[in-house]
Amino acid sequence: METVEQLQKKIQELEKANKKYKKELERLSNDVSMLSNLNDQATFLGNYNEKEKKRQNFYNDLILSHSPDVFILFDADFNILLSAHYKNLPKFKNLKEYFYSYVYESQVDKFLKKCKFAFENMESVDFTGRIRLPSTDKDRIYDVTITPLIDNFTNNKCAIMVLRDITEVVEAKEKAEKANEAKSNFLANMSHEIRTPMNAIVGMIEMIIRESKDSKVLKYAKDIKFAGNTLLSIINDILDLSKIEAGEMKIVPTDYEFSLVMNYIMNMTSKKARDKGLEYSVSASRNIPAKLHGDEKRIKQIMMNLIGNAIKYTESGSVRVNVDFEPDKNILCIEVADTGCGISPEDQEKLFRSFQSLEKTKNRSVEGTGLGLNITKQLVELMDGTITFKSEYGVGSVFTVRIHQDVVDNAPVASTIEAENEEDLIPKVTPSFTAPNAHILLVDDNELNLEVMTAIIEGTKIKISTATSGEEALKILSKRKFDIVFLDQMMPEMSGIETLERIKENKLAEGTPIIAFTADAIVGAREAYLEAGFNGYLSKPIIYKELEKILIEFLPKNLIEPFNDNENTDSETKPMVVVIDPTNENYNRIKIALTNNFESIFVKDENSAERYLEINNADYIMKRR
Repeated sequence: METVEQLQKKIQELEKANKKYKKELERLSNDVSMLSNLNDQATFLGNYNEKEKKRQNFYNDLILSHSPDVFILFDADFNILLSAHYKNLPKFKNLKEYFYSYVYESQVDKFLKKCKFAFENMESVDFTGRIRLPSTDKDRIYDVTITPLIDNFTNNKCAIMVLRDITEVVEAKEKAEKANEAKSNFLANMSHEIRTPMNAIVGMIEMIIRESKDSKVLKYAKDIKFAGNTLLSIINDILDLSKIEAGEMKIVPTDYEFSLVMNYIMNMTSKKARDKGLEYSVSASRNIPAKLHGDEKRIKQIMMNLIGNAIKYTESGSVRVNVDFEPDKNILCIEVADTGCGISPEDQEKLFRSFQSLEKTKNRSVEGTGLGLNITKQLVELMDGTITFKSEYGVGSVFTVRIHQDVVDNAPVASTIEAENEEDLIPKVTPSFTAPNAHILLVDDNELNLEVMTAIIEGTKIKISTATSGEEALKILSKRKFDIVFLDQMMPEMSGIETLERIKENKLAEGTPIIAFTADAIVGAREAYLEAGFNGYLSKPIIYKELEKILIEFLPKNLIEPFNDNENTDSETKPMVVVIDPTNENYNRIKIALTNNFESIFVKDENSAERYLEINNADYIMKRR
């Protein structure tokens, strides 16, 4: 029998164990509670994820269904896995069904081939297709992109096709192209209608200048010549703008002598400045190399535009042209400064825009289209150059152009490019060759043009036959051979191109160069005529130097002989007079008085006279007291 002490000891052990079990029970109870909480949280998260998934799907469907683009996800068997269509359009299970329902039958194969190509090469494909939508019953043009992918769940190929409606963009582009074509047609017609009579005017003036010895007649002819050149410059500005807008303007670099550029600029601009009583100077730094490589024609055009503007907008004071060269960078620097009206701050913003003339009310007497500076800026930029200006309203302006030009001959430019080149009387045109055994055919429906062309060519002694229609030209060519045929384009009944086709079809002029002789000088005209089969291109009005280039290029070389000037000059050479007159006030009076009996050249000061006499002879020197 256990004693009391033993029983008490067992009771103490039981109590101790009881406490231990109670603690374990509490821990287990806490674990159960925690597990219950975790279970509740898991249930909550599961419900939340389901809701979130539904919410994300809803947003995705919302985006796809309201997107202006059509999205189609499909596998390599063309089964549609997911698609987003416009409202009220039926859904399809296979992409081929979609194509045959919406895509034009003639383009279905194109769509299927593009899809197969994307899968085979795993490359994106982009193309344009025409699709008809039953909901709108209209043809729509779509930009289609097919992007191949790999499905990460199945490891199979799939692709996303995106169809973007570009109908409005395409139609706007087509509309713009039609408008541009209409503008080009208008410019072509305008060019032809103006250049045709201008050809007669310029040609006849050339003949008057060549043949007349009357000083007054020569002065009148000179004024008509300058007016004609002004009109031609306006026409050329418009045509140049159309070329630039069409992206057809090309820079044609060649080697050129810079002194000839300066002589040209001086001769073409000095009269206008002198007529307005302006102090006018053109100077060139000795840093400028004698020969450069660049687009000589466009350099001249840029300088002419800037100087012409300076003279136009300067009523009194001066216009000064300074040209320099930076040898370390091969940069040609052209600066034109004037004391004209200047440019107001509000006009400076629109200075280089097309058809903009400054202060039209104030300058209403100023000639021009407002295209000069716009064209100048674009020409400078085509040559990777810069144009800047500084102007103070009511004081004057300074324009600066910087253009890279390669150096061909680093010798300093000749000193004869300064003011002594102000000789203003138009020189008589003298041919550089004769070809008495050559025979050419001129074809033009305008008899006055034929008369002008015949008169201009007369000095070369080339034999000339004429025809006033394509049909007459065919008859003449069937009877004899010519060395060159000049063929007008715009003729009634049979155009120049149609006549050319008949000539080649009937083999009437095999081996004979046929030159397009036309007033069509619009963008790409030269290229179009050459592509049509012409051997060369000559635009009206006829510039003798351009005509002579064509003749020298295409006439048989054995028929060309050097021009003998002794046959066409007076037996007695006129004495040369150097006139020193810093003011030019009596220029016209002295010029007219000297013309019949003397050759003359006008300079501003004795230094200029000395520079002229270093390389030229003179019989007399006339100096203003």
